[in-house]
Order: sequence, then C-alpha cells, then structure tokens
Amino acid sequence: MNDSLTQETSLLDDEQWLSAQAFAGKPGMPGTAKGCRLRLEKLAAMHPDIKRKRTGHKGFEYHIRAAGMQLKSERVEQQERKTQPASPYGSDEQLNLWVQLFKTMKPSSRDRLLKQALEQVADDLMLTSSVEPEVMMLARQLMTLSEAQRQQLLDTLSPAS
Repeated sequence: MNDSLTQETSLLDDEQWLSAQAFAGKPGMPGTAKGCRLRLEKLAAMHPDIKRKRTGHKGFEYHIRAAGMQLKSERVEQQERKTQPASPYGSDEQLNLWVQLFKTMKPSSRDRLLKQALEQVADDLMLTSSVEPEVMMLARQLMTLSEAQRQQLLDTLSPAS
C-alpha cells in the first residue's frame, strides 16, 4: 500500500517537470521551443532548483513553476513602469504625442498651430451646433487678434472690481 502511494507521488511529481518544447506557447513564455529553452536557461541560472536532467533522455526538463517566473530584467522594467509618473493626459497615446510635439515647438509655431486648431473647432461647431453665424464670425475675428490685444479687449469689457 505504501509502495503504491510512493509511485503515485512520483507520477504527480514527474507531471510537474516539462521539456522546453512543452513550455512553448504557455502564458508568459515564448512561442518556440528554442525561445523557451533560452528563457528557461536564464531562469535556471537564477533558480537552479527549477532545472534537472531528463531521466532516460538527453537534455533537461524544467519545473512547471518556471512559467510564472520573471527574469531580473523584466522585474526592473516593471518597477520602472510603476515609478514613472502617469501622464496628466491619461493613456491616450495620440494626445500624449501631440502634447510632446507642442512642447518642442517654437512659440511662434505654437501660436500658428493653436490658431489653426481654433479655426477648425469653429468650423466643426458651425456644422454641428446651433450657434449663430454672427457669433462664429466674431469668434473668428477675435482669433486673428494677438494675445495682448485679446487681453486688452477683455480688460476693457470686464467690469472694474
């Protein structure tokens, strides 16, 4: 009875050891046997207990828990991602790219780009909303003024506090 229990335990233990080829395509592992073997060898260098000589065959087999392990370089990369400040613009990659491009532009180029964007928004609003055409024309005229002129106009329109 004790002998059959030992045999069962041995079979279960053997099922937990796989060849590099058996790891191919598993979550967190490369899709090819060669890629798996390279990755498993790197992991085995850090954790020698996950590698053993195959019995009755040439080569090695690796413990199933190796599939969930990470290489040191991957852990460092994950830590760097966690410590990087989150963008104030969220995860919208296109918006983040536009912001970075805008920051690298000369001030005169920024002004031209901003005017073009405001004109495009005005055109879009004219097509989609019930804004009076006169209001849109006034908005376009205001956009042609310089920043200083717009501020001066706002100052003259605002009641004195």
